Amino acid sequence: MIAKGVSLRYSKALVDIATNPEQIKSHLLALEEFVGILETIPKLKELLFDPHLSTLTKKSILQRLFKDRLDETILNFLFVLIEKNRFKYIVDIRKEYHRLAKKRLGILEVRLLTAVSVSDTLQEKVRIKLQKTYQKEVEIQNVVNPDIVGGMILIMDHQIFDNSVKKKLAKLKVSLLTAKV
Repeated sequence: MIAKGVSLRYSKALVDIATNPEQIKSHLLALEEFVGILETIPKLKELLFDPHLSTLTKKSILQRLFKDRLDETILNFLFVLIEKNRFKYIVDIRKEYHRLAKKRLGILEVRLLTAVSVSDTLQEKVRIKLQKTYQKEVEIQNVVNPDIVGGMILIMDHQIFDNSVKKKLAKLKVSLLTAKV
């Protein structure tokens, strides 16, 4: 619960600092790149997460490795996380920033669950339909889940639209079990 509050507070602050949509996108890419580097170089992550390593040392490591690679705002943001002993939440902060940035940019993120991978043509049709319905730019991520048997489930913005064969079979079962003969 603490992680959620911390990640929300810091990611919101970073979104609020941005003065234009391009800066929001730039910060998003930088955070994703930085977290990606941490995940691919476990030794670096271990160093920066080490509670026994001084704040000054951690900041020095970041400065030397990333001063030419990261935007000054992002580097300073990482310094603040280190100073406030919140760096351990960087992965959660990146996830929350991603969500807030997309929302601020007016982008609707949709997870499309299907039993098999869908064609680009079908994804595009779904994307266009959702764009017309919600009047927003739509980004679709296709997730394959064989358990749904067929059909599709759309998950977006705390809403679930379940048009799967599994759901229809469950409804049919309930209907048959409760039917009076």
